[in-house]
Amino acid sequence: MSSLTIQVVQSGNMYFLDPVMTELITVANQYLESMKIKGNATTTVRSYAYDLLNLVRWLEIKKLDFSKVTDRDVFSWIEFMKESNLKAASINRRLSTCYSFFSYCYGDSIPKSLLVPYSRKSNWSGARKKQMQGVAGFWRKPKNQLKVKGERRLIDPLTADEVKDFLNHSNRYRDIGIILLMLFCGLRSCEVLSLKLLDFDFERGRLKVLGKGNKERMLPFPDKLSAVIKRYMRYERPPNSSSGNLFVILQGKRRGNRMTSEGLRKVFRYKREISNVKRANAHLWRHSFGTNMARQGVQLPTLQKMMGHASFKMTLRYINLAMNDVAAEYDKAITIIEKKYLQD
Repeated sequence: MSSLTIQVVQSGNMYFLDPVMTELITVANQYLESMKIKGNATTTVRSYAYDLLNLVRWLEIKKLDFSKVTDRDVFSWIEFMKESNLKAASINRRLSTCYSFFSYCYGDSIPKSLLVPYSRKSNWSGARKKQMQGVAGFWRKPKNQLKVKGERRLIDPLTADEVKDFLNHSNRYRDIGIILLMLFCGLRSCEVLSLKLLDFDFERGRLKVLGKGNKERMLPFPDKLSAVIKRYMRYERPPNSSSGNLFVILQGKRRGNRMTSEGLRKVFRYKREISNVKRANAHLWRHSFGTNMARQGVQLPTLQKMMGHASFKMTLRYINLAMNDVAAEYDKAITIIEKKYLQD
């Protein structure tokens, strides 16, 4: 899905017959294009496109002019999204996209509800035109953005038995290499798929990773992962592959082409079925890496760097230990305390 997604939907959907909505969609595509220019990953831009598509559909259903939207309308949209059983994290991401897009269009944040009807020009001029011409740079950061409170769920990493069971049902070095890159290096799916042949420095045991926002980071990797990757390159990867990416398709007409996100999802979906480790989605392997590193006492700044988090708040999720860890530490401490106070 690209920045043209909304235009494609427009041509085949009755939602977008209103000329004002058509103009809004045009500007939405310009906004998505600006996201690409800023260096956001394709997957991020795709998420923004879905968010804006949902927003435009809701505006059309409610017959609202986006230029006159207030926080009262945003609350109505939140209620609309909750009725679709959307999780708090997804709702907050859509809200963030909405606020950012509004600021892009009008150079301001969504206003609070007023007793007097709020008036705003509904054309696409002023600040946005200056931004597009490079005069004002990119739009300002939205203020007073609404957010939905969600449950703070503890991260429950994969157990040793689950990991072994899943790996035992993986008979390709390629698939094992992908799993170990997530489990031992904490890579995201998109980072795994974007790896190049030259990103591995086997001599020094270092790996160059291109993360979100095109930010590079260097990571160490263990010998066992090194051995698996070398065997994959020697025995499985077609020598005449058309792609410079490390992981490629191994069979069929597209053999040797770059492995896609959908292809990776199919691999994990199939292995979940045959191994019966139903919760072992691709991102949980990365979560398991973060949790295991935190359990071993890796400091917050180091873990943040390894995982490629822009904010330490994301990394803090792995410091909040699961109940099993709390119970184990409690049992260890209470034994000493009991001896201290209750010893005969």
